[in-house]
Amino acid sequence: MEDIKVPLELVSVFLSIVVVIAMGYKFYQYKQNMDILKTLEQMKINKKLALEDKDFVSKNIQEYKTELMKSEAITKLVYPVFITIAAALLYFLNLSEAMIHFNVVVVVFLFLHLNKLHTKNLLIFLEKLNSSEKK
Repeated sequence: MEDIKVPLELVSVFLSIVVVIAMGYKFYQYKQNMDILKTLEQMKINKKLALEDKDFVSKNIQEYKTELMKSEAITKLVYPVFITIAAALLYFLNLSEAMIHFNVVVVVFLFLHLNKLHTKNLLIFLEKLNSSEKK
């Protein structure tokens, strides 16, 4: 039986596509969460916010604070890894070959930032919703 060899460039492109699909899914989840929070805000404006809704907001504030701390910790941990990978690619490959593989590093970097940004925005929106309830 003949061995099948997959070029490294195809693996790199495949990983980039998988991460971009994950980014799209993450954005879809973010939009769904924002729709829920906008509905809650509209209910608050109309003074129809129930006790369960207030509990939902309070519970989610704690969850998103924890998620934001995890996201920031992962981002801080992965930065040196990205720099090391980029340096290794530049050291072992010529620039044109390294640029093909930089794509994965950049897309994962963007995914991590997108995750952190979405979590931070949802947390800010929840805190704003919670603080205006107390007034």
